[in-house]
Amino acid sequence: MSAKKIATIDKPNTTMAATIKAFAESLHELGPLVETRLLYQSPTSKGKLRTPITVEVHRGREWFFAAVPELEILEEGETPDAAVKHCLETLFEIMDSYANTPLQDLSEDARAHWKRLKTVAELTKVNGRHSKK
Repeated sequence: MSAKKIATIDKPNTTMAATIKAFAESLHELGPLVETRLLYQSPTSKGKLRTPITVEVHRGREWFFAAVPELEILEEGETPDAAVKHCLETLFEIMDSYANTPLQDLSEDARAHWKRLKTVAELTKVNGRHSKK
């Protein structure tokens, strides 16, 4: 199993609410929910949270999975803490990727995802450089 997993549901002709609901419903297949964490700050120097986010931690057979259903982000780790840390690192990696892609090159779904991510988090570094506000 790879160390990085990003889950994004991309279905045409569905509303964002329906997409998020489908993503959240698919999480039960990972294993039982073992905890829910409300995070106020990020453990990475790449960015910071603007608002608290809820991370669900599920127990798989060999791994723990951390998910932020409203942002369609899923990560794994050997411990709950590692899974949560990887989940937040992925949030900022996705944001960095969007920030370094011309807006016209992003799909409509990607632009909507980028907009949602910016409401909850802010990059402090883009490609290793401090971002311009």
